[in-house]
Amino acid sequence: MSVPAKKVAAITSAVYACLGVEAQAQPAAQSPARPRFQVGSPWAMSGRQAMMDRKYHVQFRLNR
Repeated sequence: MSVPAKKVAAITSAVYACLGVEAQAQPAAQSPARPRFQVGSPWAMSGRQAMMDRKYHVQFRLNR
């Protein structure tokens, strides 16, 4: 079953047009109002350090 080249071109251009419209609308909706982590919080730093330590221990199997 062959599809004419003009139909393939029309479908392809329609898909790219839809993707272009979605890509232009998306960055405006995802503007973060504040940073993801608190920069100077000792509690946040301690928690991130604990997560990294745990990952290290699991990676090298040190928790046996």
